[in-house]
Amino acid sequence: MIEIICGAERCSLMLLEPTGETLRIRASRGIDPQIVAEAVATVGTGIAGTVAQSGQPLFVADIETDSRFGRRNATQYSNTSLVCVPILVADRVVGVLNVNNKHSGASFDENDLNLMTLLASQAAVAIDNANRYEDMSERATRDGLTGVHSRGYFDDCLERAWRSAQSAGRTFSLLMLDLDHFKSVNDRYGHPAGDAVLREVARHLVIAVRDDDLVARYGGEEFSVILSRAEAAAALQVAERIRTSIEAMQAVHEGQVIQITASVGVATFQEGCLSAAQILNAADQALYQAKSTGRNRVVLAAAETA
Repeated sequence: MIEIICGAERCSLMLLEPTGETLRIRASRGIDPQIVAEAVATVGTGIAGTVAQSGQPLFVADIETDSRFGRRNATQYSNTSLVCVPILVADRVVGVLNVNNKHSGASFDENDLNLMTLLASQAAVAIDNANRYEDMSERATRDGLTGVHSRGYFDDCLERAWRSAQSAGRTFSLLMLDLDHFKSVNDRYGHPAGDAVLREVARHLVIAVRDDDLVARYGGEEFSVILSRAEAAAALQVAERIRTSIEAMQAVHEGQVIQITASVGVATFQEGCLSAAQILNAADQALYQAKSTGRNRVVLAAAETA
């Protein structure tokens, strides 16, 4: 759309990365894919970086004589003018729009700059809406206290994991974890302290697993972990690592150091498992056994149960 309105052969949309220090091309037209994949602009450096830093649009009449433009006599440019405008969301720069190479071979002018500024404002609205939708979707799948995934999202993922294991012959393991004597933490230190413990436990769980595993708060002081592609032996190692990590954990609330332990039940998908509920029940039974035989331990569900 931009290249049609402005009559440009080359255009690119660069968005600020989470660090706030660099920009990368997220959409383009007329630019070599290799350049798109590798191009990085540092905020405060070069044309795009200058616009990202200042938040002001920029019209460069001659890139051959502009000190901010690093390349000279580049064959991909049919003329020497360029327009770069910021994309602003709530007065904050989130990216820039670049255009160059008019189809007519003419140079860009102030009218092009004004038009690009208008287009950038429309792009800002679209980006802001997309970000808001993503934030809402993310919040809907997260537990408000701990930041890990919610029970509903876990239920959906467990069902998908079971179906994938059934159809593709993959395996996975499920951990069900319960904090031992957690009620005593709330009774002795108060519910805000209990909340601090839950948040710290969730943080330890996320650190203990891989990016493609899933950690969820199942309810109260109980957590669940789906370990993708994990056989029983690997799942037991992860569960034991989690147990020892929580045992050594020191949650601090208002100067009070709170220590706690956890019991963990482990179940691994077995051929012939009839439903996601069956593996959940197996992990629950293993957790019950861990609690009833002394707590602060890991128990693997019997093969016939899982």
